[in-house]
Amino acid sequence: MSVPRKPFIVGVAAAAVAIAGLATYVIVNRNDEADGGGAPAAAPVLDDGSADAPVDDPAVADPVADLEAQLADATARAEAAEARAADLESTLAEVAARVAEGAEPALPGRALQRVPVAADVRFVSINQGSVAAVGAFGAYVLIDPASNTVAAAGQASSTATRVLRTGNSIWITDFTGNKVVRIDPTTNSVATTVDFPGPDGLAKDGGTLLVASFTGGFVGRIDPGEGIITQRADVGGNPTDVHVRDDGTIWATVFNTGELVRIDRDTFTVAQRFPVGAGPVSIADDGTTLWVSNREEGTAVQVDPASGTLMASYAVGEGPTEITVAFDRVWVAVSDAGELVEIDPTLGRIVTRTPLGGEPTGLAAGPDSIWVGVAGQNSVVRVRPT
Repeated sequence: MSVPRKPFIVGVAAAAVAIAGLATYVIVNRNDEADGGGAPAAAPVLDDGSADAPVDDPAVADPVADLEAQLADATARAEAAEARAADLESTLAEVAARVAEGAEPALPGRALQRVPVAADVRFVSINQGSVAAVGAFGAYVLIDPASNTVAAAGQASSTATRVLRTGNSIWITDFTGNKVVRIDPTTNSVATTVDFPGPDGLAKDGGTLLVASFTGGFVGRIDPGEGIITQRADVGGNPTDVHVRDDGTIWATVFNTGELVRIDRDTFTVAQRFPVGAGPVSIADDGTTLWVSNREEGTAVQVDPASGTLMASYAVGEGPTEITVAFDRVWVAVSDAGELVEIDPTLGRIVTRTPLGGEPTGLAAGPDSIWVGVAGQNSVVRVRPT
């Protein structure tokens, strides 16, 4: 469907010109009538005998100038309407194309199950047959996947950003408290805390823990037994996430520089820097390539870890946070849009967009399900895509 824009502009201009001409005609005739209706009065004579130039009369000039200003304003508004119409046509064309392709439906309702929890969940992690979820104010819960019920709950800290469920611990980053907290799942209590500036993303590396210091500009290695930072890799900027691949390489995202960086395991220094987009926050791994969610630009990108080449980019929506790979698909929690986005890398396109309500932020992939932490809903959504 096309919006006729040019006739509208021409019509506005013609009408305005006609109004201006009519106003001028009325003003001139009104002056003639004031002079007696006959021939125009002679121009006044100056002392040197020459005819004086016509005297500007504000009562005559102002209405014409006002109409000219109205004409300019009407033309500007018409041009702005034309631009808006063009944008609308483009958007309608995109929507029509997606509908014609049958693209981006939602996952069927039978694939979704909502588990109510006490915490305003932000992030989730699964290991050892249990799902750990943490809220923004440091409350955490453990969910039993067999029954989809809360098995334990507690308070770890005053704030929290991420959670990691390992074999015998639950690790939670307390961002404003500048510490990393370990919960003992057996006793369901705080076991130890490690001082750490502005902790955000975290990952297990053998018997140690890797943590991104958003405010400190480094990735630190923590010895859980000693409770201290044993190594620091200065990556600069604001690192948000850290990931260890099966080949042992260590990767981190740096939010404000838009980079994915590789940390050399032996020297624990930055070995490579790859630009990936605006505001990278999370890393996922499909075994061959890396995937990064870019919160500021609303994309999920596929990266060749050998060369740093961007192999693919998908516009997933406003505010993507966590990203994970499972069941031959890439899954993205799109917080601002309130959606779970499913990408099929083989087809090279988004295949589903599922509204979850609230702000989906955290993702964790288990043997048969994806677990999504939904802020503002006090719930974790279990997704069975197969």
